Amino acid sequence: MKKLSELSNDTLLCVCNEHSDAEDVMEKVDFLKDVRRSQLHRVSMADELTERFAWMSAIEALEEDMHEDWTERVMDDIRAMPELVKAEKLVNEILRKNPTYYSGESVENDMMGDKS
Repeated sequence: MKKLSELSNDTLLCVCNEHSDAEDVMEKVDFLKDVRRSQLHRVSMADELTERFAWMSAIEALEEDMHEDWTERVMDDIRAMPELVKAEKLVNEILRKNPTYYSGESVENDMMGDKS
């Protein structure tokens, strides 16, 4: 378990309030600025999650009631259109710029009394 005092000020943390399961993601420096944070139930490292878009996955989600070779024909048409191939790349660039975070390794709150 990492100690809060050993983390750099720009380390992203997931902070969970005692009274709810909702988590806030913030840098350590912002966490320390708010004295009310001493009432927190859990502090952990924020692990990044970036989703990826793929035409194949999107089309497969639609294929349930379609005939057997529908997916392959649609994908052939998509691959034949450079603007759609480019659109997939652009969507993935946007997703990389906008990650989400989830609770990772627990952090010992050794700077305000251990509430982890």
